[in-house]
Amino acid sequence: MSNSNLFIDNEVHIWIGNLQTIPCLSKAKSRMHILNNDEISSLFDYPFIKQRNIFLLSRVMLRDILSFYLKISPEDVRFSKNEYGKPFILNESKESIYFNLSHSNNCVALAISNTSSVGIDIEYFNRDIEINSIIDYYFSKKEKKYLSYFDETQKKHNFYKMWTLKEAYIKSRGIGLSEEIIKNLEFYIKRDQFDKLYFIEQHYSAHLSYITKSILDSYKISIITYHHPFNYKFLTWGDIKSNLPHHLL
Repeated sequence: MSNSNLFIDNEVHIWIGNLQTIPCLSKAKSRMHILNNDEISSLFDYPFIKQRNIFLLSRVMLRDILSFYLKISPEDVRFSKNEYGKPFILNESKESIYFNLSHSNNCVALAISNTSSVGIDIEYFNRDIEINSIIDYYFSKKEKKYLSYFDETQKKHNFYKMWTLKEAYIKSRGIGLSEEIIKNLEFYIKRDQFDKLYFIEQHYSAHLSYITKSILDSYKISIITYHHPFNYKFLTWGDIKSNLPHHLL
C-alpha cells in the first residue's frame, strides 16, 4: 500500500502525544532504542526530567510515525536540515512526505502531509501570562487594533490563535523563527470575517489552508498548508483504539 492510500481527500494527519498520559510516556521510554547516538546524547544534555521526557517523546514519536508512512524501520529514518534548521527526510521515497513538529509543556504535535509543505505550532494556554508586553513588542498596529476589540479573556484566546498561526506559517516556509521575522510578519483576521486569514509579508501566498483550535483543555494548536482546501485528521499516539500498526498504538 502506498502512503497516498493513507490520506483521503487531501488529509493532513496531526498526531498528538501527551506526557500526562501514562501509557504514552511509558511507550516512549520502552522505544528509546530506536533513537540514534546523537539523539541519545542530546537527551541527556537536558538538566531536568520533564525536558528529557518531552524530547524523548518527540523523537520517538517522530521516528515511529514517519516509519509507518515511509514503510521502513524507525531506526532507518534519516534526517537533515535546511539552512534555517528545518528538518527534512533524507530517505529516498517514491512519494513525498512533508512533516513538521512542535511541542509545548507536556504535549508534542506532529503534522504529516503527502501533498504540501506544512507548518504546525502548539502552545500551552497559560492563563496567568502577561500578553500585553508581547503584543506591544511583536505585533503590528493593525494586529493591535484587531485585538483591542476584545475583552481580556477573548483577547488572550485570540492572541494565542494569532501567535500559533504566525509560528506555523513561518515553520511551513522553513525560513527559521527569529525576532525580526516575527515582527515583520503582519497577520490579522478581519473582525467581520473570522474564517479568513490575512497576511502582509514579503513572500505572501494567497493559497493557504489552515486550522486553529483548542485541544486537551489547555492548548492552542494551528496548522498551515498550501494550495488546496485540506481536511485535518487528529490522531493520538498511543491510542489503543486506533486501527494502526502495533508500534504506533
